[in-house]
Amino acid sequence: MKSTLDIRGSYGNLYGRSHRLSHLEGLADKLGIPIRYEIIKDELTGPGGLCRIEGKYILIIHSRATVKEKMQIMIEALRRFDLGDIYLKPALRELLEEK
Repeated sequence: MKSTLDIRGSYGNLYGRSHRLSHLEGLADKLGIPIRYEIIKDELTGPGGLCRIEGKYILIIHSRATVKEKMQIMIEALRRFDLGDIYLKPALRELLEEK
């Protein structure tokens, strides 16, 4: 079972969850990772995740997932990439670097 990330922490200082979600979406865009919000009919697959199709990454997220679930999916996916040369607000970087 996946662990639940505490997405409140110091990042909670950057407005509400919707605003935090848009920061994560912006980071995915900087990395060239398209995000698709789709209805996922298979309940066994979960609310989404990072996929690699024909050598390109894509993030597929269940359109009915909560904002918290969407953020958790994005955080888990974006952590896999080298973010050292990308400017991130300190609280966002801290969130992505949490173990």
